[in-house]
Amino acid sequence: MATHTIAPAAGFHPHIYTNITFKHPPSRLDCIFDIIYIIPREAFVDANQLTDLKLSKHLVVLNESDLEAPAERVRGGNLVAVRYEAEDYLMSLGKEVTIDLPLHMRYQQPDSLWTHQTVAIPVPKVGWTCSIEPYQKPNSIPPLPSIDFHLERDSRTTFDEIESSVVGNMTVSIPVGRTTDTNTVKIGTHVIVLFGALWIAWAIYSAVVKRKRTELKGKRRKSE
Repeated sequence: MATHTIAPAAGFHPHIYTNITFKHPPSRLDCIFDIIYIIPREAFVDANQLTDLKLSKHLVVLNESDLEAPAERVRGGNLVAVRYEAEDYLMSLGKEVTIDLPLHMRYQQPDSLWTHQTVAIPVPKVGWTCSIEPYQKPNSIPPLPSIDFHLERDSRTTFDEIESSVVGNMTVSIPVGRTTDTNTVKIGTHVIVLFGALWIAWAIYSAVVKRKRTELKGKRRKSE
């Protein structure tokens, strides 16, 4: 049984919390226990940040794209798979594991009516990924089963999903700009830039005047 929570429910940096209790041993030692997160294009994960979490021995991040691009310029999202080999799973039997997956929400297109946009986050998939044919070579480490971005069953692997529950809604509310505020923002930006330029010019003028006065006082003392 796996339980998933997303918090905070508003903002640009939510986290997905997954709680899993490892109860039943695997039926085959060449299977992988996967916690699979499908991240929509409105969000992304930072692979460098995930490596610091030390979630498991095997962490897969697929379909990475420009981390700075707004949502409308991104075609697809990310897939993150936290993978436990059967031996690691057996060592965790009876224990509850909490996985904290940080997300970063992308900037959305401005809207004429709404100040926030709600983005749905798919419920993570938890289960066993196994090869169709059991690994037969003795005294060797079985290879990790492959994982498809869309979780489509192919001729090589199967995915046996276990039951999951969600605490609250898997949605995030993101602030968006309003197109009706465009003129206000433009005028405000021009005013701030103009004020900043005038302040810099005044500061330079004051510094030059002060320096000339100092130099003039020095010349007078020398002449005396």
